[in-house]
Amino acid sequence: MIGTIYLRVKRGYNPWKKMAGLLLRQRSILRRLRTAPRAAGYVVTLTSIPQRSRQLRYTILSIAAGNTLPERVVLYVSDRTAASIAAADDRVLNALQSSGFLTISTVRDVGPHTKLIYGLQELSDKHLIVCDDDVIYPSYWLQALRQRHQETADRRLLVCHRAHLITRDAAGQPLPYRAWKKELPSRSGALVSQDYFPTGTGGVLFPAGSMPDLTWTEELFARYAPKADDIWFYLAALLSGYEISLTNHSYVREDAPEIPNYRTPNLYDDNVNNGGNDQQFAASLAYFKEQHGLRWPELRS
Repeated sequence: MIGTIYLRVKRGYNPWKKMAGLLLRQRSILRRLRTAPRAAGYVVTLTSIPQRSRQLRYTILSIAAGNTLPERVVLYVSDRTAASIAAADDRVLNALQSSGFLTISTVRDVGPHTKLIYGLQELSDKHLIVCDDDVIYPSYWLQALRQRHQETADRRLLVCHRAHLITRDAAGQPLPYRAWKKELPSRSGALVSQDYFPTGTGGVLFPAGSMPDLTWTEELFARYAPKADDIWFYLAALLSGYEISLTNHSYVREDAPEIPNYRTPNLYDDNVNNGGNDQQFAASLAYFKEQHGLRWPELRS
């Protein structure tokens, strides 16, 4: 009991500690952006909403403080969110933009899919790494994703830090989302499977040219997976013949805490507690199988 309470207190304190640390180091982080080399061809993309405009500095600063810097970070947001960011006049975000590290692109909001679909169309020659706007990422975050991608460049793999294992029944059909094995541990070795379900929270690297055009066809994802971008992107990747690989670096929740924001709406209740993931997974899987011949799931021996 005491151990459980201690762990909860520690986890609750962890993001505040990391946020304070980033603010204390912000000047040195920003100075580093002027001279430090960047990983050409690797671009981080994300989206946000007005309620999070004042906390974006922490997520993007954490990426800027990483061992490996991306070529740049592109934040795709709606007019409303862009106006909220401008009204906040955040000095850190302004400096990140001035350095060329951060680009804020105003687009039409298409829900959680906004984080990737515009990048796939505008930056088709880049390796895109999607992430969430409410997480503080560890220093090894991009370095580990890029390293795994480079060492498996001859294979058709999406690379992620965090994935769930899609568990199946005796006939090989997927069980409900709540029965999946959550947060598989990354470790040294080739951990590859089409049954690994990558989650954007931990960051997912999409190699250039890996995703089919239907990925960004709004008529389709709005019909089958309007609130479940991870599901839509996952099945689209399988359609392109890709499997999922975890990185070689151990990645745990304490390394990447969520930034507290109790006024922010999230999709957890709809997708997890109320079965939204199961409905959207079933609808999307049926579409991919019936319309495009996706051969999944298959019974495993």
